Formats: sequence, C-alpha cells, structure tokens
Amino acid sequence: MGESRTSFSSTGPAIPAGRHGRYVARVGFEISRTDDPALEVRERELAVSAFHVLLEFDCPAREARGTVVLPPPLSGVVSRIMRETVLALLPRYRVLVPDWINPRFIPLREGSFGLDANIAAIIGALRAAGPGAGLVALCQSGAPSLAAAAVMAAQGDPAAPAALALLGSPIDPRANPTSLSRHLAGSRPYHLQSLAITPVRHGYPGVGRLVYSADTQESVHATARFRRAFMPGWLSWTPFPDMGEIDRQVPLSDLCSIMVDVDARHFLENIDAVFRRRALATGGLIHDGITVDPGAIRGCALLTIEGIEDRIIAPGQTAAAHALCPRLPPERHLALRIEGCNHLALFGGEAFQTGVAPAIIAWLDRWVG
Repeated sequence: MGESRTSFSSTGPAIPAGRHGRYVARVGFEISRTDDPALEVRERELAVSAFHVLLEFDCPAREARGTVVLPPPLSGVVSRIMRETVLALLPRYRVLVPDWINPRFIPLREGSFGLDANIAAIIGALRAAGPGAGLVALCQSGAPSLAAAAVMAAQGDPAAPAALALLGSPIDPRANPTSLSRHLAGSRPYHLQSLAITPVRHGYPGVGRLVYSADTQESVHATARFRRAFMPGWLSWTPFPDMGEIDRQVPLSDLCSIMVDVDARHFLENIDAVFRRRALATGGLIHDGITVDPGAIRGCALLTIEGIEDRIIAPGQTAAAHALCPRLPPERHLALRIEGCNHLALFGGEAFQTGVAPAIIAWLDRWVG
C-alpha cells in the first residue's frame, strides 16, 4: 500500500501521535514510499539554517523528469500539510521542501524572520534545485514565491524557475475580497501587535521571541466557532474574524494539532505587504533594497489554480498574477478554477487528487526538465 493521505475531512491532519505541532521544532513528513510500492522514497537534508531545513525527497528507482521546489505556507500550520502534494509529485519529480522550524524553538540570538527572509529562502531553494526547476506555492507562500521568481528573473539568475504554479494565493486580495482579506486590509499594525503578538514563554529555546503563537491561534478559532454557534450577531475583534471552511469543516482538535507559532515580524510584514498595501500588485514590494517587478519574468510558465468554493482566498485573487506578468507569451499563461474545490481541497482530498494535482503535473510536465 502507498503512504497514508493527509485528510482533514475523514482522517484528520495525520500528525504522528505525541508530535503535536506546537510542541516540536518540526513534525516532519514521514514519507517512505509513494502509492507505487516499487518507488521507495529517499529523504535527505540538503541545507540547515536557524529557520528551516531544506529537505530533498526523491525516488532512486526512477529517473526524475526534473525538480520541483515546494515552499509550505508560513501561516501558523506545520509544513506537513503539504505531504499529499509531495506524494503527488514524487512519481515524476525530485521535490525540495523548505521545512520551516517552529519559532518557539529558535533562540533570540538568531534574529527575526520576516517576509524578506521568506523570499530569500525560496530563492536559496531554487538555487539548490538548479536550472529548469518548477516552483509550486500554496496560499501564503504564493506572494513570496512570485517575488522570488521576479527577483531571479531581473537578476538573470540561471536558477530562476521554469514554471510557477500558484494555488489559492493572495496575489491581489482586492481582486475579489473575502471577509478575511477585508479585515486584514483594514487592520492597524498596533492593533495586531497588541492583541495577537506575545513572547515565547520559558521552557522553550526561543524564550522571549515575539510570535503569533499557536496558543493565540487556538483561542481565536475557538472564539470564532463560539460566536458563530451562539452569538452570530456579536461583532468582536479577533485577528481572523472568518476563516471560512477551516472553521466550518475542520474539527478544532485536528486544527490545534497542526498549529505552530509564526515569527511576529513575518506575521506583521505579511499582513502589511500582502493585504494592507497589496505591494506586489501595486509595485511597492521591496526585497534586499530593490523593488520587486513581476514584469521582469519572461522565461517562466505561470499556472494559477483557484477553488471556486474557496472562501478564504476567493477566485480572482490568485489569477491576478497573470496581469502582473505581461511579458510572458500567451502559451505560458494558464488560469484554472476547479469545481467543487474549497481552500482545503487545494492541498488534499478528492478535489485535489482529481482536479488540482493532475493540473499541476500536466503543467510541470510541459515546462520542467
């Protein structure tokens, strides 16, 4: 039999017993085979930094068509949510994953980790992959991935991605606002800082580090569910007022098991750049002192996939990336909307297996390798 799937709808998030996300530095992926029992999977650590471990997954028994970089979203959940995506890609591709480390395990002396560092980590992973690689990004990781591709294109970097697939990513949240995107766009930094950010408590290597903690996230989601069930007319402030299908379909116990802290700098910078300023869409994103221009992308093939039923990143927010890349010829643009697909289905479950994954693989097969 192949590896078990990560599924919120039936079997939960598939976190190993005793490895609750917030209490370990990394949960890991635990992939030994693909669905084809003949394809044994080899996992290696290619690089280690204070904030992530760059993992390589490959199947020695087959010749890879190419390499795909798969950066998990830095949105308060374990990297393991991308496990089903890794499994879908492995029969054809070598896969590199920056496995983010839970910030409560990172000592203060290592400094903070912001959006700029997020972009740099993706660039580093692409350089480790080598020329001609694909880049697949989900949700939060979409904006820094598009930025990384733009920066590398502008620099003439030979490791710039040959193909980029963005799945349910807020490239321009104003294109089709949701309750979440409207709320974050109107949020004030001091409000977020005072209500969402706390220091890591004693007992962890990162004591004193400012984070948007898993504990705070749990309180937010529990409060949202209580409000919806018992006080639907009560308008109280929470960092995330409506998380759509996450708060409607995922049991709170499952959700809590995959939560991890987010470095405060990244949490605040991501909200400011992506939702408040729409920095990619308006030309205001700066990386390493230089303005990020997606218009510099010429040799990449851009695929966007949106779930028609996505209430978190609504259709249109991701497809906005195409207008930002006008130098790509028409054959290098493809915008898909998947029927019966919500945000969760973009990385697992039936809609992922029958619609999302085949579309990603077909696009990569065309342009990568």
